[in-house]
Amino acid sequence: MIRSVCCAVALLASAASAQPSAPPRDFALVGARLLPVGSAPIERGTLVVRDGKIAAIGANVSVPDGVESIDVSGAVVTPGLIDLACHLGLTGGLAETVDPIALDVHAADAFDPFAKEVARSRSSGVTTFVLALGDGAVVPGHTAVVKMPVPDQIHPVFLHRAGALQAHFGTPPASATGAPTSRLGASAAIRGVLDDAATREAFGRVVRRLGMLVSIDRASDATAAVRFGRAHGFAPCVFGAPDLRDAAAVIGKARAAVAFGPFDLAMPDRVYSAPAAIVAAGGRVGFASLAPRTRMHDLRATAALAVRGGLDPAVALRGLTLTPAEIVGAATRVGSLEVGKDADLVVWSGDPLSLTSSVRRVIVDGRTAWSAKGDE
Repeated sequence: MIRSVCCAVALLASAASAQPSAPPRDFALVGARLLPVGSAPIERGTLVVRDGKIAAIGANVSVPDGVESIDVSGAVVTPGLIDLACHLGLTGGLAETVDPIALDVHAADAFDPFAKEVARSRSSGVTTFVLALGDGAVVPGHTAVVKMPVPDQIHPVFLHRAGALQAHFGTPPASATGAPTSRLGASAAIRGVLDDAATREAFGRVVRRLGMLVSIDRASDATAAVRFGRAHGFAPCVFGAPDLRDAAAVIGKARAAVAFGPFDLAMPDRVYSAPAAIVAAGGRVGFASLAPRTRMHDLRATAALAVRGGLDPAVALRGLTLTPAEIVGAATRVGSLEVGKDADLVVWSGDPLSLTSSVRRVIVDGRTAWSAKGDE
């Protein structure tokens, strides 16, 4: 309890010492190759930002009077990347271990936007991320969907402060209560979340609207999660097991989703082919960094390795942007370059799926979150 109070005081002190971020300025990115994701690429296009929103995009768009024109000829512009599961900035522990079913726990309550790891991640190209909890409980609580904080921003911007409910299907995590002790017990405990009359109405709406993020250990856990979701009217998003080819048919039939990652070069090639297998079966694919366990910068490396394993590059880019936005219920605001959506943008030196390309500028809600030296 004392530790929690100290963490809260520290967060309030950090917020009090910060200055409000400057309002978003109006500007236009001119001359870049624009990859809207939701529509065809635009060569040497123009993208106009006003009041933090995309105001115009196209090949023949004129820069309005009074709007700053920024020449980004030769660069590539994409929507900001979306990380489907990380622990960035979470303070005071990743899970409540006393109660195996922690329905009142919210990841948003422990998020510190001033954490050093947050500042180090601004150059990754990620502009929205899902705060996932640890596996200290069968149902550790609610995730949160948050924008990457820009420098000097006092309050984080949550797209969903109380996001998808998180659950763990697999080896039961350690709990101070000592229960459950088996996969059977864990499954029964999770079913109780929606089967119990006292919680069904309150939390059933959240699960059906925003789904459930399920951490797993192996392919059979994924099939169990999908079947549970089908019984309760939703398609889960699973993460944590790299090779899910054996579960592809079940995942695809349910139109469920998988957040793959992080991948690394030490893994066998069959792991890299799993995203393509899920898509071929009809499932949806996104990516997760699990930062700060690994660098958030490794998110697109996982997508690049999935391309190496046979995933279509266009599907991989969608899996970094629009697909995760759809999964977390935020596609009306982020995930693609469309008029009216938030101006969450990344300017790249080249193809974003080529690891020889680098991030030149990251923009969140029309504000520069990070820029490379010389691109300020």
